[in-house]
Amino acid sequence: MSTAPKLGLNTIRIVWAALLVSTVVHVAVLFFLDATQWSADTAPDPDPMPMIIAGIGIVEAPVVFVLRKVFLGSLALTTPDATGTRDIAKPADLDFVLAPVIRRYTTGTIIGCALAESVVLFGFVAAYLAQDPFMALANWAVGAGLIAIQFPRWEGVAHLLQPAERAALYARHNPGHRA
Repeated sequence: MSTAPKLGLNTIRIVWAALLVSTVVHVAVLFFLDATQWSADTAPDPDPMPMIIAGIGIVEAPVVFVLRKVFLGSLALTTPDATGTRDIAKPADLDFVLAPVIRRYTTGTIIGCALAESVVLFGFVAAYLAQDPFMALANWAVGAGLIAIQFPRWEGVAHLLQPAERAALYARHNPGHRA
């Protein structure tokens, strides 16, 4: 019987889901919190600041990819190329390497998702300042989309492994995948 800890992606998937759901809550708050005040006949004074703030959020979006590359050494969003190796790491060797790799992958994913959520928050603040909840929708779409594409998958973890370890990971977590 193996004494290695059970390694998985469930915890980071819970964090991912919580961040994605929080973006929906942010936008819902805008539409339901103070709808009576926003529907008043008096429009707020024209101010460029809400547009600037919303724009900062949209411009910040590509930084998600830069930080994933910095922290993970790869975007780790797609399935990596097949290893093409016949050499497959032993289960104990994979377990030894997998724990720090999952920690690194988790850190990169949390940072990427949190930054994507900040895109939504910039839209939230801009919409509140402009008293127009629709102003947040572009930031929400970009931020929520960035979070969605970062769903934690074993293929993302595989980007951080050597070919023999990647082949062992695929054998363990995706038996139909060919190395």
